Amino acid sequence: MGSPPFRPLLLALTGAALRAGRSRAIALYGGILLVSIILFGGSNAMRASDVTTLCRTSLWARVLLWAAWLAATAPLSRAILVMPATFAVRSLPVPRGQQLAVHSLHLAMTQAPWLLLWGRGEGPGSGVAMLATAVGAEALLVARSLRWPALVAAAALGALVTAGLTGGAALPVAAAAALVGLAEAWRRAPELSLARGGLGLGGPRASLLAQALLLGLWRTERALLVRALLVAATGVAVSCLAIVNNQVRDPATVARVMLGVTAPTFAIAGMASAGAVAARARRERWLLDALGVGRLLHAGSQLAAAALWPLGLGATAGLVVARVAGASAVDAASLVGAGAAWALALAAAALVVARRA
Repeated sequence: MGSPPFRPLLLALTGAALRAGRSRAIALYGGILLVSIILFGGSNAMRASDVTTLCRTSLWARVLLWAAWLAATAPLSRAILVMPATFAVRSLPVPRGQQLAVHSLHLAMTQAPWLLLWGRGEGPGSGVAMLATAVGAEALLVARSLRWPALVAAAALGALVTAGLTGGAALPVAAAAALVGLAEAWRRAPELSLARGGLGLGGPRASLLAQALLLGLWRTERALLVRALLVAATGVAVSCLAIVNNQVRDPATVARVMLGVTAPTFAIAGMASAGAVAARARRERWLLDALGVGRLLHAGSQLAAAALWPLGLGATAGLVVARVAGASAVDAASLVGAGAAWALALAAAALVVARRA
């Protein structure tokens, strides 16, 4: 008996993937469209080659861009790889290779903007190689497997990113790692669909409340937080490009460029997260009143929850800008502190506005 037709399998799994990932895809690609308009819109805007050249020449920029992209697409990748509605297909006489082929097609489609960026910036060969690298990385992140093939594939992809290989030489390694990652994600999908896990919460009462708020936001407002992260990362990227293109080296000028360029994007990101924190806090106020939690403690926990990730983002922005500008250790520490303080101030102001809205 021959293999069953591929077309019905493709249609069935594609329909399930569309239903599972529709809301996440709308949020993700809406954020990407907004960032693209900001970065690449207009006659004097950036080009794709500006971004890819910066990534090829700067390890920090490369790692930051990869981390932002993988974090942004991870929820959608998991949704289309871990689909309980399709597990019954595994009991049918459908070759495993056909199922993996459909899943690889779906995952590659989610990485289309990544392919477009590198294809326009470095050429078709680099675009395909970076697409394979992203597919493999996302599949391995979803699988979270500790088996030796997955660990070897993850190490190989990490070496490619660290070395900055983007051309055809990287394609065979990236393609092999993608196959391993997809196979591991397919194998572990039923187990992953049952894994809910939990985060251990501990510490002082204000810290506990802040952790609970952050955990609740991550579970319910993950797409909003990812979009806010993308907007903030846009400001960091634009400030780096402004410093590189204008050959800014004076530490004070570098700091002014970073703070001035990131101000609107950090404000937008801070307002998004602060608004979500304030809204969730209002919904839970009755429960905290019943438990005897004071308003001062509640306000402090909201500030901690709204400011934690902007604080880390601002410090990361200062570190990236310092590396791009070639700043000394002392100047780099000043930029990290300035970025963290700036993001913290904007987040606190955004929370005050959100609480009064």
